[in-house]
Amino acid sequence: MNYLKENYIKILVLGLFLITGLFLGNENLIKKTRDLKKGLFDKIELVYALNWSAKDINLTKQNFILPKFIAHAGGGINDMKYTNSLEALDNSYQNGFKFIEMDLSLTSDEEIVMLHGWESEMEGLFNENKGIRSLAEFKNFKMVGNLTPTSFADTANWLSHHLDIYLITDIKEDVIFTLEKIKKEYPELQNRIIPQIYFFKEYAPVVELGYDKIILMLYYANYHPNLVIDFINAKNILAVSMPTNQILQNKDLITRAQELEIPVFTHTINDEAEVKKLENLGFYGVFTDFLK
Repeated sequence: MNYLKENYIKILVLGLFLITGLFLGNENLIKKTRDLKKGLFDKIELVYALNWSAKDINLTKQNFILPKFIAHAGGGINDMKYTNSLEALDNSYQNGFKFIEMDLSLTSDEEIVMLHGWESEMEGLFNENKGIRSLAEFKNFKMVGNLTPTSFADTANWLSHHLDIYLITDIKEDVIFTLEKIKKEYPELQNRIIPQIYFFKEYAPVVELGYDKIILMLYYANYHPNLVIDFINAKNILAVSMPTNQILQNKDLITRAQELEIPVFTHTINDEAEVKKLENLGFYGVFTDFLK
């Protein structure tokens, strides 16, 4: 007993090391702990969106019809994807697309350009080193296929000459800042911008900015389907979109969305046979590079 009293701190530290070692050596336990933590934070976020300060912020239900095919990243052109180029926009328009999704990234001087990211895309599209650049640097890049690197200003100008087009955003950094900037600099375009939000907490500030058509994208958050069902049951959103690797876990969500008459999309699909399979699973439509 005296030994325990004299060495209890050493024994406690040793015990903590042993427990930590067992924990770190058990990948299954680590995953369960991470999942539990994520699930708890996701539920807190949902409670905030539905019951706390954002509870009264909601859109009016609209009879707004989306097409079954949405052009992805400006649309494919010359067998190339993710170009977000002016030529891709022209090609998509000629192919009959009225709803075009594009990627939006911020430059080092906080301007908006149509770009999927500053990493592998830099090498693949421009033969440039990875890393964020200024707007001027971006505009001077030479894109593969002699395509044109596109700023949001270029896109806004294009939209001003194509009044029947809606732009769906895939914003890579700071959704609220980017949408606020678009509203301030291009207010005439706001009713033709359809933002995709990635988290429940983004719904209220986007609605407060005046955007009235919102798509909930599940790519980043990967919420438990029951949480998404609660959210879409309470908040009026235009559609739900999810990647194909989340389809299996979201079967109940797809069914519930159908009952609520909320279209569900997946991405990115370029095979007509796969579209038929997805329709049988309850999907309304797809984001696509090349299908018409």
